[in-house]
Amino acid sequence: EEEQQQQQQQEEEERSTTTASNVAVANDASAAVVVEEELSTTQSTADRLRANEAELLERLYSFLRDDVPVTLEELDLLPDCMAALADPILCVVVGEFNAGKSTLLNALLGGAFLQEGILPTTNEVTELRYLAPERDERSGKVDFVSDVVRTSDGRFQRGIGAPVLKRMCLVDTPGTNVVLKRQKQLTEEYIPRADLVLFVVSADR
Repeated sequence: EEEQQQQQQQEEEERSTTTASNVAVANDASAAVVVEEELSTTQSTADRLRANEAELLERLYSFLRDDVPVTLEELDLLPDCMAALADPILCVVVGEFNAGKSTLLNALLGGAFLQEGILPTTNEVTELRYLAPERDERSGKVDFVSDVVRTSDGRFQRGIGAPVLKRMCLVDTPGTNVVLKRQKQLTEEYIPRADLVLFVVSADR
């Protein structure tokens, strides 16, 4: 009789644990839905504002080009500004090596896409852009990360199958305490062009 009571108590505890687990999963799922809805709303607002800005720039360019009798050197910059509005948000991540830049980037990307370690893991200023995952026909493996490639204008790019990169270009930089002057100069050139700069510092320094 005592064993039966213990068994019943154990079954009740298991049911209680299962119920709590199901509730936690349901809460996590609900939270994920809320976050996704918030992101979708924010993205829609950003797209609308970007479209309005592009329209205003187009009207300004037409007015200055056709109705202003003087030549403005800055006028040639407006088409570049309009073209830049169609580009993803540019976010540059900077900081000393071993400060946690790769860890932060992996968190933003939603997976362990980049190597992390106590030694410098980034040798070049590298743009991380969206690349649809591809399946290897031989192995059946899905590749979410491409090799780093150098573009015709000398930039380094890596394709990653992270959805966040559909609307944002992340720039991974070497540590600000790098030895090579060229790397430091490239990092400093990216910063004025960035829509957002994240400067990573280590909590123990």
